[in-house]
Amino acid sequence: MGVPVVALRGERFSARMSHSFLGNVGLSELSTGTVEVYVVVANKLANDGDRLSQIRGELRDRMTKSAVCDSYLAAQDLDTVLRQAWEQKCRTD
Repeated sequence: MGVPVVALRGERFSARMSHSFLGNVGLSELSTGTVEVYVVVANKLANDGDRLSQIRGELRDRMTKSAVCDSYLAAQDLDTVLRQAWEQKCRTD
């Protein structure tokens, strides 16, 4: 953690996960939709040492405060999905 990445949104799991993580830590501007924009964003970031240092310095804190690391929220979501599955099962029996 601490190394900024630029993501190219796509159909693959890794592309979707990178997009999701960047959005959750408030860096959605680093997730791009086209190869052309990806190259522009990556070059801009690579040549902006101050921005890279800022991201590196904040990334761990951003991550721990994000929904990605919110175990209570994850447990609530799991509880909701399991409850819905159980209720659906009960209705079909």
